[in-house]
Amino acid sequence: MAQIEVKFDHQLKQTPIVIPLVTPDGSEEQGVNEMTGSNVPIKQTAMYGIRVPLIKIKDIVVDMNNIVRMELDGRGPLPRLNLSVIDRDNKIRGLQNPGSDNEIRIQILPRFENAYKKIDLTFYAENYRAQGSVLSFNCVYKLPSLYDSRIKCFGEVSTYDMFEQIAQECQLGFASNVEASDDIRYLYCANTSYNDLMESAISTSGASGEDISSQILYDYWVDFWNNLNFVDVYERYNTVEPDENIQVWIGPSEIAVGQDEDDEHTYSKETAIISNNPLTNGTELFIDHYNTINNSTQVQGGSDRVLSIYNMNAGESLDYLLSDGDQQKDVFTKYEYVGECYGDFNYLLASRCRNMMKNKMGQQIIEVTLGSPMLSLTRGGKVNLAWYDMGSNLTDIKAELGDVVQPTSSNIPLPDDKEDIEKTGPMFRLNRTITGQYYILNSVIRFENGRWTNTLQLVRPRDKVMSPVDMTEAYENIER
Repeated sequence: MAQIEVKFDHQLKQTPIVIPLVTPDGSEEQGVNEMTGSNVPIKQTAMYGIRVPLIKIKDIVVDMNNIVRMELDGRGPLPRLNLSVIDRDNKIRGLQNPGSDNEIRIQILPRFENAYKKIDLTFYAENYRAQGSVLSFNCVYKLPSLYDSRIKCFGEVSTYDMFEQIAQECQLGFASNVEASDDIRYLYCANTSYNDLMESAISTSGASGEDISSQILYDYWVDFWNNLNFVDVYERYNTVEPDENIQVWIGPSEIAVGQDEDDEHTYSKETAIISNNPLTNGTELFIDHYNTINNSTQVQGGSDRVLSIYNMNAGESLDYLLSDGDQQKDVFTKYEYVGECYGDFNYLLASRCRNMMKNKMGQQIIEVTLGSPMLSLTRGGKVNLAWYDMGSNLTDIKAELGDVVQPTSSNIPLPDDKEDIEKTGPMFRLNRTITGQYYILNSVIRFENGRWTNTLQLVRPRDKVMSPVDMTEAYENIER
């Protein structure tokens, strides 16, 4: 039940993005500015970096009013940035050939001081287009040492060891939920980049001697804090974390201009339960809908199959049964000829095992959108989801009165029968099918039209359905 822990921090040199504040006389200064009509001093970071992202294109800081859209995407191995800004004064357009040689910086600050580390990333502008005064950039993560071609032999090492060495050499941080991996083999970079090498090595990871297990699934990514993550995803996917391991700092979804972010009454540390329960309305954990992405018809890889491999050295073929763990009988639904090999065939089996479990995990994805960036709910983490069915459609379900609840703040007692339910109006009942603890598969942070959103893609094993006891505890945590 190991959580993802940072083994060592990154050593990349980063400087704050400073936005000059304009005083009434038109001069620029840094630090604190007093808003017109108010005697309350506003911290510079309370506006820039929290309410809006800090963005710097080459040497030009983008004014907050000129940000059209920002999307920070963590769905791939490396972060990506999609950015649209208004260039009213043609300052950015005046740069010579805006493109891959132009550096784009972004910073997102936590709402609560010292609660979380700020997001501070640097990107390449991979391509650029102009439409009127709006400039749009598609950006890739900037770290030249990841993309440079090289020849290097790591020797006989595990996948874990190789990723740790790459992180150190590229001055990235390193995070993992394991201490080592047993898949020792010769790994070398043959005139290619570390970025390509990591993708190749992870695809054959997990093979340990003759032990090939579908219950080993390693994956990697660089997170929003410049940490290279090497994670046993299967373990995180199947682990149910206790409440004390998934605590988050939360506050009102909207903070009034001039309100002190450090006021002890504006935020608290709570169990991470995202919900549509009215008791969470007005907080950062409230959601008003969810989307179900069903890939079961497109994904055919999450079922048992027999793999056949022909060993050229031994002159014989091997049939190997792979199981995703869902079927209790020794049956298979697919026969696949993998190919020929001259020796170690474990890497072929490990690759098929990994693909099978990834497909299984992606068969059904729950997608939710929060109203502000939750810097603690990141890829590889866990979060509770409590979804309530609401409305008059529940008023005729007398047999399930035990599951029907109301917020205590309504001061309306729990109804005893169907007639009382009809009098009390809309009710809500915890949905057992959706409610539960989920693994965070991906996270995307967006800023558009002056508002933040944070989209999370969530998955969980199909057998992890909440019991009535778990549902009671979930409701009590929300109420608290």
